[in-house]
Amino acid sequence: MNRPENSRTHQFDVVVEAAGAPGTFDSCVEAAGSLGRIVVIGIPNRASEFNQAQLQRKELTVMSSRNSTRADFGSVRSSPL
Repeated sequence: MNRPENSRTHQFDVVVEAAGAPGTFDSCVEAAGSLGRIVVIGIPNRASEFNQAQLQRKELTVMSSRNSTRADFGSVRSSPL
């Protein structure tokens, strides 16, 4: 995952997982800030595990879709946290 240099200290309000590759969801959980959102649109080809405790500690919201439009992304960004 390519992230800005300051992302090691900066946590994001919205993180999009679009690769569906193993481990990318964990990277999104790590990058998301407290009370942030993770939008999952990547379609994996197998089941994966993730750290549920970290998801709960940060009180993250996970949203997913398999068919998204540009307007869908706008509504995620503009909705209140």
